[in-house]
Amino acid sequence: MLGAKIPEHVENVLAKRGTPSNYMKVIRPFSDELKNSYSSQGEADIRSALKNLVILHNQELSNDAQRGLRGKDAISIWSHEEEPASDGEISRFLLKNVSLSDLEFEAVLRGNCINCFRRIFPDGIDFSLVYVPELSHNAGRHRHCVFRLAFKAMEADVSHKALWSIELEKTQKELYKTTLDFAFDQEKLVKEKMQKIQDLMLNVLPPKIAARLEAGEKSIADSCPNATILFSDIVGFTAMSAAKSAEELVNLLNDLFSKFDRRALTLGLEKIKTIGDAYMVAGGLTSEDGQDAIRVIHMALGMLDDLTELNLKYGMALGLRIGVNTGPVVAGVIGESKFSYDLWGNTVNIASRMESTSAPGKIQISPSTYAQVKDHFDVQERELIECKGLGKIMTYFVHGAFKKPDTW
Repeated sequence: MLGAKIPEHVENVLAKRGTPSNYMKVIRPFSDELKNSYSSQGEADIRSALKNLVILHNQELSNDAQRGLRGKDAISIWSHEEEPASDGEISRFLLKNVSLSDLEFEAVLRGNCINCFRRIFPDGIDFSLVYVPELSHNAGRHRHCVFRLAFKAMEADVSHKALWSIELEKTQKELYKTTLDFAFDQEKLVKEKMQKIQDLMLNVLPPKIAARLEAGEKSIADSCPNATILFSDIVGFTAMSAAKSAEELVNLLNDLFSKFDRRALTLGLEKIKTIGDAYMVAGGLTSEDGQDAIRVIHMALGMLDDLTELNLKYGMALGLRIGVNTGPVVAGVIGESKFSYDLWGNTVNIASRMESTSAPGKIQISPSTYAQVKDHFDVQERELIECKGLGKIMTYFVHGAFKKPDTW
């Protein structure tokens, strides 16, 4: 109701700020009046003594602030308003405070009202102190807090000392529960953050590579003897980009590359990276079933279909050049703060050459890829292409599949 650190604040008020000793000294005569009134069973006298206690309580707490007991910047203006008592109550008041600090207000209120009232009240008169949120509000730098203080007859065989012990025990339990809830919330928050980090890693790394990094490996470099690499580039993108805003270009690329990403995931291929409007994907980095070159060609055919859909959707006439090559590569992770998964080797260079010398709407493949996919696709010889380090090699265009696989 009033915060989780009440015992600490009460201790500060009672032990460090000096309020109770002065408070008790000043209020003692009215305490004696209350005890005498209660002994004589004079209800009007009891109500009068209770009102005097409330008035003096407000006066002394305001004086404490003026004397600097709550810090040089403290302000504490106390007032009260009497309310009609409900059934079973002796009297009722609204305690009002204007303060700079909610916590200091709570501490003084708890330390003086509850502790001191319990010490000066005769057994037989009890009270309840309830925060009234609908009457409390902020006004500029000040907090206006209102509590309802109700006095009533105490149950038989109950003492103020026992009630104070129960109050502290209840507060400690609430504090313990609050601490546990906070700990569980923090644990949940950590788990959620770890899951987000893991999801991000899986977005940029193959699952097996991410698992190895998580296990503590710092340098990852694997030899892949039979990888198939695909490069693609959008034809006409540079000219089109001059007529579109940056946001439109990003949305368009995101739309297309998201289709490519889903297709790669379905086929079990690894997206390596995008550079501008170029897209790179690979197969055969982790699998060993010998079907990766076939999967990559199906990926390429699907990418052409995806671009056709995009052109219809946006009313454009973009083309896509695709090049594919198969051979050995080295796959690894580079960097520390901004690491990336990448491929190296002449196989990658030839795949890039296959793309750059391809034609819009065509899939150009190298002889090594042709050897692995010729029985599954309609492939035709194209021409000899100069490749650095290899001289001239025959390339091929893939026109379609003989039969699409049911499952992979």
